Amino acid sequence: GEHAWSPDGRWIAYATISPGQADIHVISVLGGVPRRFTLDPAEDREPAWSRDGRWVYFVSKRDGGPRVWRKPWAGGVPERVSSLEGTRPALSPDGRFLFAQGWPNEEEVWRMPADGGPEEVVLRSVHSHLRWCVGPSGLYFFEPPSPDGRLRLLRYEFDSGHTRRLVLVDDSVAPGLTVSPDEKTVLFARNDPRQ
Repeated sequence: GEHAWSPDGRWIAYATISPGQADIHVISVLGGVPRRFTLDPAEDREPAWSRDGRWVYFVSKRDGGPRVWRKPWAGGVPERVSSLEGTRPALSPDGRFLFAQGWPNEEEVWRMPADGGPEEVVLRSVHSHLRWCVGPSGLYFFEPPSPDGRLRLLRYEFDSGHTRRLVLVDDSVAPGLTVSPDEKTVLFARNDPRQ
């Protein structure tokens, strides 16, 4: 779901969703009472921590369409980061860049400086219903299915800007994608076609 661990592993930010309302809450990994982190009546979803733990990024509709905002972890006023509409925010390993999936064109992924600045589309052919993820050296993603129904798992490499094909799989992939810290293993979910 919509949750994110703090870089120090002590907190979990998550979205609570009820009819007409969505907010970000934070809870200690030791348990206790959750703390409501966002207080706006608009929908706030999809939390992501900055690499240094100082900010919690999230998607909000507080000014119309879904845009990426951030709020200081220590408290303060949320600020809009993106001018483009986007969802699924994620930070680069060095914390310098913010990535988000385009909206309403969900086949695009754009990046921008994490502190704000111009957005730049880096991917134009991402499967809109499957997750993508940030690894140490690039973005991992599935393309939309080919005419034969198969999916290509690819990596957009940060250093070169090139995209490299990793594997071809059938279309029974479910949302969910992550990569190990050493990038030797990519984990994704598959549907059982027998069910």
